[in-house]
Amino acid sequence: DELLARVQVQLRQTLPAPSAKAQDHLQVGEITLNLKRHAVTVNNQPLTLPKKEYAMLALMMRDPHQVFDKQQLYEQVWGEPFMNADNTLNVHISNLRTKINDLAKDPKYIVSIWGIGVRLI
Repeated sequence: DELLARVQVQLRQTLPAPSAKAQDHLQVGEITLNLKRHAVTVNNQPLTLPKKEYAMLALMMRDPHQVFDKQQLYEQVWGEPFMNADNTLNVHISNLRTKINDLAKDPKYIVSIWGIGVRLI
């Protein structure tokens, strides 16, 4: 079962994100992500993110307003089956939310949808 789950995660990761094919920048409100340079700005101020937080933000920015459950986020960002890694994921989401909120004029971009997951608004 674990092998099958790992293969499924790898297959999902190899599929290109349709909205990112022709774009080298993503923008949601005050957040801009330069996909070619792996650079993030919030309110025109540079934001340095660790690899996992950058990947999580890029995933959410490719499909703003979509609610991502914990399993989706973990498998897409870490590239392995979820296996109840709640604490790891919660810490990364909290860190990303704090960093964005510290620079944003309107600090409410990553919101939790109780019992479901998180989304970027």
